[in-house]
Amino acid sequence: MATILIVDDNQVFQKLLADELSARGYEIIGASDGIDAQDKLKLVEPALIVLDLNMPKMDGMQFLHAIRELYDMPIPVLIVSQNADFSQIADGFELGVRGYIVKSDLSTTQIADRIDSVITEL
Repeated sequence: MATILIVDDNQVFQKLLADELSARGYEIIGASDGIDAQDKLKLVEPALIVLDLNMPKMDGMQFLHAIRELYDMPIPVLIVSQNADFSQIADGFELGVRGYIVKSDLSTTQIADRIDSVITEL
């Protein structure tokens, strides 16, 4: 099954989503911020990155810009964030994200369903 990189500083959310996705057969790799995620990308090329926007050290948009500029790999990204800033949503879509989910709008099961849909479309 596919590998998913979850980039989120909220360890509780990251674990809940990882447990849900693992139960569906995905291999999960976690990262707590953009710098940590860049280190993980040196070791593995995931099928999908689930990306939070508000993180310390390197936030989600900085990370998204960095991977689009530095890496020659078109890894699909799904933004899952508490942030509902329309300018950041637009910026994300300009950088090719596959979707934008506001965390508080859906349960982890519903978020996992959306991830399944994105993986199926790849």
